[in-house]
Amino acid sequence: MRSRWLFLVFVAAASLGCVPYFNPPLEDIAKLGSLKDVMAAQATITDPVWTKIDDRAYGERDWLTLRDVSVRILATSDRAEAWSRGSLFDHYDAALGAAAKDLGAAVDQKSADLAAQALIDMRRACRACHDHVR
Repeated sequence: MRSRWLFLVFVAAASLGCVPYFNPPLEDIAKLGSLKDVMAAQATITDPVWTKIDDRAYGERDWLTLRDVSVRILATSDRAEAWSRGSLFDHYDAALGAAAKDLGAAVDQKSADLAAQALIDMRRACRACHDHVR
């Protein structure tokens, strides 16, 4: 039992180390110096809100968080253009930016269903890019 527990702790620690925590404020995103920094920021910004896809009972704090995600992911998408890896990368980056804009529109309307769909689209763009470009 102890060895299983240690194994689980090791796996959790290793998986946390794969994506560094990097949470820049909006005004610093345009200054990010590498695609690695941009992607670390994207992961840090979005990871806490993926649960909102299924849990659609949003309160005021959730709407503020989703607005922040929308604005900062759009900024990271714009910044990622500096490190294009070709047309497929550009396609997925544009899809991420469009989904971030859609999330902002969903927040304006306070539509949980539209917000969840925008989050699904954001996650789909990230995963597809990682699968096909990385």
